[in-house]
Amino acid sequence: MPQTIELPSTQPIATEDREERSRYCIRIPATACTLDGFRDWADSDDYPQTGAISFLAGEVHIDMSPEDLTTHNQVKRGLYLGWGEFLKAYDVGDFLVDGMLLISKEANLGTEPDGLLCLWSSLGSGKVRFQEKVEGSGRLVEVVGSPDLAAEVVSRSSVHKDTVDLRELYYRAGVDEYWLIDARRAEISFQILARGESEFVSVPADPDGFVFSRVLQASFRMVRVPNRASGWRYTLEFRPQVGG
Repeated sequence: MPQTIELPSTQPIATEDREERSRYCIRIPATACTLDGFRDWADSDDYPQTGAISFLAGEVHIDMSPEDLTTHNQVKRGLYLGWGEFLKAYDVGDFLVDGMLLISKEANLGTEPDGLLCLWSSLGSGKVRFQEKVEGSGRLVEVVGSPDLAAEVVSRSSVHKDTVDLRELYYRAGVDEYWLIDARRAEISFQILARGESEFVSVPADPDGFVFSRVLQASFRMVRVPNRASGWRYTLEFRPQVGG
């Protein structure tokens, strides 16, 4: 069995220099075919610093596409600012931006969501926890267990992953709510998918476009207005539950 699988991340170059070649190739160790092996790779110096890499129930999924500014990066910005404002007003938990590795052994999943939100009660009970990969390192690099809320912003290269693969795997991981945002068209698609008996179920929006979050006990909608750079400014608006 080969020790690594080498994929070009750009046009290949003719060089025998290993360090130079590593700038242009993704080297996937054979051990990354298991979740534990993937975790070891993700915590190593050989793990790529760019791109979106996930372990999806036995498959290593690699997306090297650049992030679109107006339909992805700025959507995440609006999401994070909105979560921040909500949690400033209602101190029920904390959120994590993209780059944190979520690990679920139940779902055989290792991925970096666009956003995660964990209630204090879930962190206190151990339902979800932040942990070191190497004991004693002092580096909390993994989110392990079942976060209360996961969010993904759909891009051209992630449609199937976000809408099919992760929808199933987040459910298997015990995630209570999955927020799915697609801003690539004339109208923003903002979905809150709540945990049902056997799968996530889409929560209907009210006449004003607000969707109720059972996790946060409030309703949310994503809106956008043009900015001066010919792009969009996204805002996550919220309404607390009446009497909450």
